[in-house]
Amino acid sequence: FYLAYHNCSNDKEILENIANNLTKKDGILNTKFNLDKQIEESVVRKRIRLGICSNCLFSHSVTQCYLNIIEDLAKSGIEIIIFRGRRDKVDATTEYIISLAQETIILPDSLEQSCQLILNSSIDILLYLDIGMSVKTYAMSLSRLALVQVLHSGHPQTSGSQNMDYYISTKLKDTEESEDSDGFYTERLIRMTRIPVNYDMPKITNNTFKISSLNISKDDFIIGLPHTEVKYHPDFDDILDEILEEIPHARLLFFEGVKKCNTKQLLSRWEQNSKHILNKIIICPRVNFDDYLAIIKSFDIVLDTLYFGMGNTFFQAMAFGIPVVTMPPNQPRGGCASSAYKQMGILNPPVANSPKEYISICKKLAFDNSYKENIINQIFSKSKEHLFNDRTIYKEYIEFFQKALEAAHKKELLPINWEPMQ
Repeated sequence: FYLAYHNCSNDKEILENIANNLTKKDGILNTKFNLDKQIEESVVRKRIRLGICSNCLFSHSVTQCYLNIIEDLAKSGIEIIIFRGRRDKVDATTEYIISLAQETIILPDSLEQSCQLILNSSIDILLYLDIGMSVKTYAMSLSRLALVQVLHSGHPQTSGSQNMDYYISTKLKDTEESEDSDGFYTERLIRMTRIPVNYDMPKITNNTFKISSLNISKDDFIIGLPHTEVKYHPDFDDILDEILEEIPHARLLFFEGVKKCNTKQLLSRWEQNSKHILNKIIICPRVNFDDYLAIIKSFDIVLDTLYFGMGNTFFQAMAFGIPVVTMPPNQPRGGCASSAYKQMGILNPPVANSPKEYISICKKLAFDNSYKENIINQIFSKSKEHLFNDRTIYKEYIEFFQKALEAAHKKELLPINWEPMQ
């Protein structure tokens, strides 16, 4: 398993150690940042220069979460400069993002040249939508290239970099079990009052997939597993087995991965270690997005994976009123589903505190129609108002950017536990 998925609390220690050692190697670190010069240029500007960096600026799950935020910030008057690699995928989403920006800078393969291009652009704030999705953006994050450097949760893990100032999260993730969330990050946590995205409600526009082709019976209780294979931690296998044992008419609908070798590896593990999964699984081929949404709409429930958990897929399930059963981890890198249930104000949500309760909730949703219908009705009524199309969350970003810059002009960081007032 990749480090982010391994369910241990030493991510920060490992990543900090890696970052510290890499910065000692010739050719990795850019050391040409001049703090006084950058402050002098920044204080006279009338608009914030916000650099946004990611190699996922196309129809990717990272960009699905943050596209509307980029649009809202651009319309608010923030000056946006996009940094993307020359080999990055380009599609209609990419072109739209480029249209929102004052400037788009294509970064070469060379790490040294890329860092210098960003530094020469005299950015006030450099926002990485994700660090951990590519080697290139990770390596760039080790250098100081802007007055303020911010990491977003496109890949919900700390960078370990001493030059990354802040990490954008939400106060909804704070629980009694993970109240010391700051301890998992080398960055200073910025807790937005809500989930820090403006997510459009997904809609099916052109569905061509025939659900009947999946050989599903009308009596089957369809449990959706629409996740990337790496999220299926071995600890989840026993839970799936027990759910299938407790709900005899349950079927698991599982999507093939992008890489067939990953799907094959996971199915091989289940064949060796599971009693029921392969006998009750429906393996769905990869389909286009509209067909994918149509399949999700056919689910009775969706199971959130342990530890790392869901992001985009949770929003997609909510759009069709599909209950998502979740168990918040004891670390802040998961917990999107439980945070969203809090934000929506769902009463008695399908949120478990233990594997035993997780299985029990699944069973209740399978056999207690009144409970299931109550959750579905709440999701339909509350998601529209409290989850999707958040047209004001961008104001919290602007407040944060302004305050972070004011602090940077004084050569300081915002105080610990700073929160926006919006």
